[in-house]
Amino acid sequence: MSQRGHDALRRVSGQRLDPPPVVPPDLNLADTDEDTDPATVRPGNLWWKRPRTALVTAAAATVLVAGGAVFVAGDNTRPAGPVATPPPMTFQPASERNPAKLLHGLADRAVQQPAPRGEGNYYYVNKRQWRFSTSMGTDGEILSSGLVEETEELWRHPDGTGRMLRRWTGQVDGEDTTMDVPLSAIRRTPDETYHPQPGPKPPVGRDDAETLRERWLREGAGRTTSQWFTSATELWDARVKDPATAAALLRILADQPDITVDGTTTDRAGRRGISVSTLVHNNGPRDGYAKTERLHLVLDMDTGFPLATEQVVLEEPHLPVTPPATVSYTLWLAGAHVPDTQQRPQ
Repeated sequence: MSQRGHDALRRVSGQRLDPPPVVPPDLNLADTDEDTDPATVRPGNLWWKRPRTALVTAAAATVLVAGGAVFVAGDNTRPAGPVATPPPMTFQPASERNPAKLLHGLADRAVQQPAPRGEGNYYYVNKRQWRFSTSMGTDGEILSSGLVEETEELWRHPDGTGRMLRRWTGQVDGEDTTMDVPLSAIRRTPDETYHPQPGPKPPVGRDDAETLRERWLREGAGRTTSQWFTSATELWDARVKDPATAAALLRILADQPDITVDGTTTDRAGRRGISVSTLVHNNGPRDGYAKTERLHLVLDMDTGFPLATEQVVLEEPHLPVTPPATVSYTLWLAGAHVPDTQQRPQ
């Protein structure tokens, strides 16, 4: 392994989150103004993959698994042991252990928050995420895996058009990648195929929490608790800081079974919150990172707004990691109205 790989391994292994005291990891977001033009920062960066000769023969059979795209280059070999990942969050007991009461209470706080600031026809969102990205052959053999950080800025009009700016760090051989594309009815990203986008969503700030809750319950009829967790993060992705959205999503989750109040914790940006979670049971490698996972949602106790989400593998991982292991997390940093796709909140 190169010296850069050893340095990256030490950085990732040092990402402790044992409150108190709070020791944020290498993202260095604890003192970052949420509206500052986001800098590309590098968390742990370590990849392994099979020798190139093996990859060439299997290239046509490669499929994506849970994490996303893989960029193949160079001649590395699989490490002797598991790839290091940030340790799972640790928790302190919460005063309210009933998930329904907690979530309904936080929803009541969320709906009392001021509307997102700014003016304009576009809604701007800034988030960062870290994930374990891997590719697999049709026989189930893992061909390559690695730690990738992605920053995303999104400018979205209610009709679905807009702009998406993504930056990846930690790709194979340390290469960084930027993608700046317009949003339209059909788009392509490195980890997706062409597909129609959902229909126009209600503009942020137009509908109240109950209207949103009823709409999303109709659209999501039959979803399991883990599917609602996933849906909640996807909806919040485009509506960060919107009080009605937060309240609607929390009230939906409050009515779902099999949710655990984990306790108070600190997210990867050093922000205090309270975590709720649910278990996910997968059938095989193409369904998820492991046979059993836990999805966490970290909520601001003052506003009720989601701060972060984390995915932790618990049993029979399909990746070279030792469970329990955090294999992805997302930090929601900013949300505001702006007049066009070139401006960020002031």
